[in-house]
Amino acid sequence: MRLIRLSMMRGWNRVALFVILGVICAHQAAAGTVQAPLMLRLFLNEGGTMVSFGEFTRTPDLVVFAMPVGGPMSEPNLQVVSLPATAIDWSRTDGFAATARYHHYVATRGEDEFRQLTEDAARTLNLIAFSTEPAQALELASRARTALVRWPGDHFGYRAADVEEIVWLLDESIGSLRARLGVGAFDVSLTARTLVPPVGPPPPPLAPLDLLNGMLAGAHVSSRPADRMVLLQAAMHYLDEARGVLPRTALDMKKALRGQIRDEQRTDARYARWSVRVLKQAANAASNGRAREAQAAAMRVIDDDRKMGQRRPDVVGTLLTAVQQKVEEASALRLQRDRRELRRGQYAQYERATGPLLTQIEKLQPVLTGIRHLEGPPALELSRWLNRLAGGGRILERQIPPEGIAGPHGMLVGAWHLAEQALRSRQSAIAGANQALAAEASSAAAGALMLISSAQREYRAFVDGQSTR
Repeated sequence: MRLIRLSMMRGWNRVALFVILGVICAHQAAAGTVQAPLMLRLFLNEGGTMVSFGEFTRTPDLVVFAMPVGGPMSEPNLQVVSLPATAIDWSRTDGFAATARYHHYVATRGEDEFRQLTEDAARTLNLIAFSTEPAQALELASRARTALVRWPGDHFGYRAADVEEIVWLLDESIGSLRARLGVGAFDVSLTARTLVPPVGPPPPPLAPLDLLNGMLAGAHVSSRPADRMVLLQAAMHYLDEARGVLPRTALDMKKALRGQIRDEQRTDARYARWSVRVLKQAANAASNGRAREAQAAAMRVIDDDRKMGQRRPDVVGTLLTAVQQKVEEASALRLQRDRRELRRGQYAQYERATGPLLTQIEKLQPVLTGIRHLEGPPALELSRWLNRLAGGGRILERQIPPEGIAGPHGMLVGAWHLAEQALRSRQSAIAGANQALAAEASSAAAGALMLISSAQREYRAFVDGQSTR
């Protein structure tokens, strides 16, 4: 029932209320409480359609949706499916979705929400009719008009013509109020209207064969083997579930479906065994630092996959990543070994340069122990040791220690200087019978012994660590 346009007359607001109520009553009988689920179709570029229970989610690369795979249509069994976005004919899919959403809205919420709209409009018209403040009434009418103009576009174009009739009533009221306020005429012919694209007839009911064909079409275009297997198995199960309503030709598909499922299973098993074998070879090469062998394994992945028909790109991608990691591990291990070999030569050179000095400092430890305990040695022996140590500290300072033993080397240099200080202080203490100098010599000797012990301990730990690598 279309609303009839009314000319301006005394008491037109009350007439408008009755017109709106008439619209509501005319459609209440047709309004239902149907809560049927929204079923959308995805049209494939290669032919065929798939069913989406509710809305689908589209990304630049994928479309993800819940597909009915059996059970009653009110509460079907669902399977989440993802397909390449490039597999979908989006022009047909979007056109069908617009129509399906409109009819689903009409069948579920349309009339209730339109009733609420008209009730709000009636209240607004009533407030305007009895308002004693034209400016407030004009503001109220303008806000109501804006909401009405937007409503069809936000509600799938439902009852757009009826809403436009209500807008026309408000336009006349707004024009009258503007005239009373002296703010200029209101040209209703220039006001914008919400244009709603035409909507096709309701989609046909979903038939059991539609579901089956959708599962098979999805399995054909799916880029993920796991999705493909799930859809094939779902189709096999659905053939048993719906055998009473499916045509005989559909039931004859079972043998072919079993063959496809077995083929997918054999392919999965073949790729799994192959992946384990290749990764084991690459891991063995990596553990022995054979980078060339690991690289050869990576090259074989491409060749082997081509021979097997390139049927599991996700498996191959994961395997290539894992094998490439083994190539990097092999290269890193080889570098470490070469580096250790280089450092081994540096250590040998360091030991040749410092070996005699290390021997001297080790032999000096009993002498330093005596000085520490204020028990000698005699002055003549002190002189001999000072002569032996002379210049050794400068030699040590000029040595550049290899990486890893800079700490022990620094301790050794410090111990050498403290040892010389202990010998000289003890010598002076004997010459002057000076207890203070003897105590100073004892402290220097204690420091030298501590540094010698620490240097020996850290150097041994470093050498032991190198030998275990």
